[in-house]
Formats: sequence, C-alpha cells, structure tokens
Amino acid sequence: ALNSAWAIPLDTLEALIDISLELGANFNQEFRPEALKEDDYVFEALTRLHARACQIAGEAYVLLRSGFADGAMARWRTLHEVSVTALFIRQAGRDVAERYLAHAHVTAYREAATYQKHCELLGYEPLADEYMACLKELSDGACARFDKRFARDYGWVPLQYRNAKRDEVRFVDIEEQVDLEKMKPFFMMANSRIHAGSDAIFYSLGNPPFSPDTL
Repeated sequence: ALNSAWAIPLDTLEALIDISLELGANFNQEFRPEALKEDDYVFEALTRLHARACQIAGEAYVLLRSGFADGAMARWRTLHEVSVTALFIRQAGRDVAERYLAHAHVTAYREAATYQKHCELLGYEPLADEYMACLKELSDGACARFDKRFARDYGWVPLQYRNAKRDEVRFVDIEEQVDLEKMKPFFMMANSRIHAGSDAIFYSLGNPPFSPDTL
C-alpha cells in the first residue's frame, strides 16, 4: 500500500539524492586541490555541508520507504538547518566560513567535558588527560582568536547578523538572512516529531487516514 501510493515521489527522491551525490563528488574532486592552495574556507564548509545533506536525505528516504514518516520529518528538520547554514555561509563569505569551521573545536571540547563528567556513572573509561588538554587548547585558541562569545551556541555567527530585539544570535536570525523563515510551519511540525510534547502522542504522520488514533 505504501509503495503503490508513494512510488513516484519516492523514486524521484532517490534519483535526486543520487544526482546530488554524483555532482557533489565530481565538484569536490575537481576543485578541492585549488581550494586547498587558497585556504578556501567557504569551499571547505560548503562541500562538507553538502555531503552531510546528502547523507541526511538518504536517511529520510530510507525512513519514508519503511513507513516511518515522523522519523523522516525529524531528519528533514536537520536537513533544513544544514541548508540554511550552507546558504548563509555562501552569502556571508570567507570570514564567517572560517569562524564556522573553527567552532568545531569549541563543540568537541564541550562534548568531551560533558562525557568526562558522567562517564563513570555510565560505566565508561574517562578520556586521557592529554587528550582533554589538547581539546581545551584548540577550543581556547579559537575563542581567543575571535571573540569572548565565540564559545556560545551560534558563537560563530557575528553579532551583526542578530535580530535587533535580541542580544544573541539564534538560528532564526540566519534563517531570516537567507529568506527561509517561510519554512517555519514545517519546522515547527518537525519539532513535534523530535521533542516529547503532548501533541506528538495524539498524532503521527505515519498513521493511516482510516485509523488516526492507532497507537
């Protein structure tokens, strides 16, 4: 029933993903040597974001093929974030792309520090002190290179892009920069597929129309 109803759009999506993968691979192979010579941070950020977008799209496709529409919608939310980020970096240019790439050091140290805090209770071994020191050095170096708010979420986005009503940059700010705030209704729908709000326990995108209350 699923395949008979959705065969054409699913096949089209599969073809789109395959084409995107092939084009991305060819583009990366042809232009990466020159980009490396020029320290092209925009190229580095966008090619990696494109590769991640292809992976996420593949995950959504598999979920749709298997009847897990809610899971596919949740993955679309991430795909939307990746797309917005890529469009914003392309628009903002080299300096913002460099900040974006450097922010990976901040995230890596933050995640490692959280792991260290809880690993014993989870029954895992702590990370080596030398490794933690290396992560901290990279994170501190990135923060010192840019500004004091660099360690925060979206700290890689310069304050000039924030909404005038807020002191910090949020995702919605860069969404507005690339004119994709119009996707907000679908983004909110995807949020309910991710979080534990009560709305998601009463409605599932994957439920058949003739039995919407199936648990």
